[in-house]
Amino acid sequence: MAASVWDIPVHRDGADVVAKAADDLGVELFSMCRLGYFTEDDPDDARWRSNLEVLDTTARLGIGTIVVVVGAVTTTFAEADSRIRAGLQRILPHAQERGVRLAIEPFHPMMAAERSSVCRLAQATALAQEFASEWLGIALDAYHVWWDPDLAESVRAAGPHVMAVDLSDWLVPTTNLLRGRGRPGDGVIDLPGFIRLVESTGYTGRWQVEVLSDEPREGSDLDYALDLRERTSRLLTSMR
Repeated sequence: MAASVWDIPVHRDGADVVAKAADDLGVELFSMCRLGYFTEDDPDDARWRSNLEVLDTTARLGIGTIVVVVGAVTTTFAEADSRIRAGLQRILPHAQERGVRLAIEPFHPMMAAERSSVCRLAQATALAQEFASEWLGIALDAYHVWWDPDLAESVRAAGPHVMAVDLSDWLVPTTNLLRGRGRPGDGVIDLPGFIRLVESTGYTGRWQVEVLSDEPREGSDLDYALDLRERTSRLLTSMR
């Protein structure tokens, strides 16, 4: 079994604690979320130092991939694009030095002003193609890209650069833009079609489940996690 971890709780609890917990559970740590926010003003390099710290921790834990959240549109998309390119240019050598791949995650447009000006998969693909580095690719999240009318074409173009794929579902109604995701099968995303599309590109990597949700849960966190695992296993098996 593999799992992804978030930088904030890792920083809070300490890398050694996280590593021991993963070892005790027999869980492989696959990816870290997150670094980036290149579009923000950073006059004293505090954000830059934080990004390097996350990179160091990721490497220390033996995690090979870290998700990049590029940052919101603070003025214009053109200005955001310029800052993102500069940020990637600056941090990519440090990632390569530590043996950690950077995976840009395109976000749903509803988060453009808060988290990411990269709102379409095609934007992330363009960046990956521009830098043409094996250390820079894409984290593909169904929740963020399912709405795109050009999704099939975009996934095919992104295929060679995809490093990780996240699954969850879009609930109707969605009451929380960040923490309103559904478990696979509870929403309107055509997840079987999405999986077939991604696999048609030759993708053979990890399938992750990322359900950020405040929905009331019956049973324990472990029960919830096992339910997610069962749903995802059933979904992937049906595609074979």
